[in-house]
Amino acid sequence: MPATFIATGRGPLEPTIYHVFEAGRPDVDAVYPFGRAEIFLHDIWDRYGEKPVEDVRRSIEGDAAYTKALIEGRNSEVLVRAMTLAYGGTLPAPGKEPAKIVDGDQPDKPYYTQSGKRAVKWVPGMKRT
Repeated sequence: MPATFIATGRGPLEPTIYHVFEAGRPDVDAVYPFGRAEIFLHDIWDRYGEKPVEDVRRSIEGDAAYTKALIEGRNSEVLVRAMTLAYGGTLPAPGKEPAKIVDGDQPDKPYYTQSGKRAVKWVPGMKRT
């Protein structure tokens, strides 16, 4: 899923998900993930699922990508590139095109809703127009 994470005082936040849940749990049909997404989510659950909230919070506070964005200012973007490096991932070699465009690599790329309407980046606390 394309996503933009921002650094807040309470941890990293994805504005679209925040907006969806701000009025409570939404009434949506769940879609069970499969393939690589399923494996990835199971790995996350295996790693953090049984940890107390405070342990997860301490892990986030020590995250290099989140910390760097928070130092830049409240609601600064936590770049996918920085998250990749913070968690031991690798980036494509200079001059090599990535197999897939990574959100954060192209900050000016347009976003569109499912209906085709052009979307703009929304930040929590920003008035809706």
